Order: sequence, then structure tokens, then C-alpha cells
Amino acid sequence: MNKFKKYTISLLVIIFSLIIFFNKNISSNIIKNTLVLWLDVIIPSVPVSYFLGSLIYNYNSLFLLIYPLFRKLLHFENSTSFTLFIVSFIVGNPTSTVLITDAYNNNQITKSEASRLLRFSSFISFFFILMVFDIALSIPILISQVISSLLIAIFSKNSYSTNVQKKVDFSITSIIEKLPKTLLIILSSMIVSSIIKIPLLILFKDSTYLIPTFLSYFEITTGINTLNTLYSGIILLLFSSFLVSFEGIAILLQITINIKKMMLSISDYLLYRIIHGIIATLISIILFLFFNLF
Repeated sequence: MNKFKKYTISLLVIIFSLIIFFNKNISSNIIKNTLVLWLDVIIPSVPVSYFLGSLIYNYNSLFLLIYPLFRKLLHFENSTSFTLFIVSFIVGNPTSTVLITDAYNNNQITKSEASRLLRFSSFISFFFILMVFDIALSIPILISQVISSLLIAIFSKNSYSTNVQKKVDFSITSIIEKLPKTLLIILSSMIVSSIIKIPLLILFKDSTYLIPTFLSYFEITTGINTLNTLYSGIILLLFSSFLVSFEGIAILLQITINIKKMMLSISDYLLYRIIHGIIATLISIILFLFFNLF
């Protein structure tokens, strides 16, 4: 069976490579468009979100003042858990998952709290959302993301703790050191997902909507760009809102590596991505209709 899988994968790789090779113009245009998208969207949004997230994480006195108001309602284990939740809105995934992993490894949060945080603290950066959508779509998407996360937090209870140890390094200096690597990882993820999609787009070139829509869920940046070219209005909101919650297969694969390190349930994380997506999509559509009525 293992040999059969290896042969099958090898055969698919060969077929896909040949399709790409004999369609050089299409392939090169897709790769070029991916690079332009990285320069236009990722380069402006990621550094800003990282630096702001670092300031909030390291100078969180203002948020600690309101922490008692949310502790019992949202069942936060301690102030570190609350801070991670706030910062996750800014930095987005996979960075927020890395911060949760580091907090767990430094005994700032328990294993059960790490698992709970992953259910409702896995976001796409708000700056990214504002970059890729116009204001009519970004506002309902942003609000729906917050409400969905709050609802999941309310119904995901945990015990309380005051356990605080060594603080996770998310300083400005640390960001300057890690940022180039992070940007290159994002670029490589975008290019790899684009290369995987090329043969499928060529083979199913007559599929105007179905295949491109399905493939948009491979990687979020290129995926949203595809959805923006295919749809508009409430249909665009429907697919995009779910994708923002789901985050795309490329990000999910990166996150599962950290989940495995903490020996947490991957199925639990994926289940709550789907739940979050359904709730957020319904709320965003309601908000979109409400804003357009008034």
C-alpha cells in the first residue's frame, strides 16, 4: 500500500510538472501575479501588524485594566491568556498560534487553555482584511470575526489560574530579526499553492466558477484575490467570510505543526475553524444586509 501511494504521488507530480512545462506562459503569469500580490498586500500589512501587536503585547497595561470585566464572561485562565486573545486580532495566524505555543512552553498558560485559545484566537490580521476588501465588505467581516470568537469563548469554559512564568519574546528587536523570514515563508507558501493550482486550472479551464472557487481555499491571499475577480456583493461576502475564518489550507498546515508540538487535538482545531466560519458567515451576511438597508 505504501509503495502504491508513493508511485501514485510520483506519477501525479510528473503529470503536473509536464502540464506546467508545456504551459509556460500561463504558469509564468500566475507566478508573476502571485509575486505582485505579495508586494502589494503582504509587505505593507504584515510589518505594521507585527509592530502594533508587539506594542500591545509588551505594554498591555490598558488592556489589563479591562481584563477583570472579561475574565469570567470569556473564561480566561489568566491575564496572559487575555492578552494573547487581543494580540491575535492584530498579528493574525500563524503568528498568533506561535505565540500561544510559546506561552504554553513557558508555563504561562495550561495545555487546556492553549487548546481553548486556538478555538477562538485564530484570526487573519485585521490589517490584512482592510487591505484586500473594500470598506463595504471589510466592516461586516471584521465585526463577524469578533462576535464569532466571543461566542465561542463564552461557550468554551476553562478553569482559572494565576500561573505566570517567563514572558514570551515578542519584542521589537525579535520582530526585526524574524520579520524577513516570516515574509519569505508567506511568499513561498503563496508560490507553492499557486504552482499546485496551475495544472488544475489548466485542466479545468472551462470551469468558470466551481474549480477556481474551490482552489481559492488553498491559500488565503491568492484565494481572496481570486474570489474578488469572480464575485461581488453578498456572494463575494459569503465565500470570503468563511475563507477568513477557515484561513486556507496553507496556513492550516503551518498551524498543525505547532498543535502537534503541544500534543493537542488537530481535529478539535479544524472543527472549530468550520464552526467559526459558519457563524461568521451568517453574521457578516446579516450585517451586510442591515448596512445596505439603512
